[in-house]
Amino acid sequence: MLNNTTGKVGFHHIALRVKDMQIAKQFYMEGLGFILKGEWRDGETGLGCMVDIGDGGIIEMFDGWETDLDKSFDRQAGSFFHLAISVEDVDAVYKRALECGAKPQMEPKNIVIPASPPIPARIAFVCGPSGESVELFKNL
Repeated sequence: MLNNTTGKVGFHHIALRVKDMQIAKQFYMEGLGFILKGEWRDGETGLGCMVDIGDGGIIEMFDGWETDLDKSFDRQAGSFFHLAISVEDVDAVYKRALECGAKPQMEPKNIVIPASPPIPARIAFVCGPSGESVELFKNL
């Protein structure tokens, strides 16, 4: 998409530190259907990989998260709040995510974001394998 300041821009990736790379890859690739773009190992970051979420947006993962996230993480994590993924069928992806090891945070429901103009959506939240908050989002 073009903007008036920088020309063509788009979302490239978000980076997550994960507790167990194999479990994280299994969840995102086998569970949610994301595609491995590449993986590596280096002395500074250890294991790393990128998975394409399906529209060119990427989740980059680094092995090495050592502790569970605090229950209040979503309110104390600085600028990171949650990862939102646009999906066609919130209910089906939510069910699939739970079958693949995610923990439920919020069951699917319709909402209206009180913006101007209002934004109707169907959403759900799950906790991924390293405790990351993942929102499943569909504009209605």
